[in-house]
Amino acid sequence: MRLFLLAFTWSLLLFSCKEVTFKEPQPRGVLTLKEVPVGFTGIYQTFEENSGDFSDTLIIETWGYHMKNKDDRIG
Repeated sequence: MRLFLLAFTWSLLLFSCKEVTFKEPQPRGVLTLKEVPVGFTGIYQTFEENSGDFSDTLIIETWGYHMKNKDDRIG
């Protein structure tokens, strides 16, 4: 029973981490953007609530975004 619960928990974690995509641009009737607006670009950091330390970093550029974890260096 314990092994089943462990396997079930891991499968929930693995299958719940998916990127949401749409076949059609959202919302309908609005022209799609060719790039991310400059006002949204930048480096955003998350922090651990328990320790207050910075953890992951979200980097948004005009062409898209990427993530870095706390062990990676930002270049």
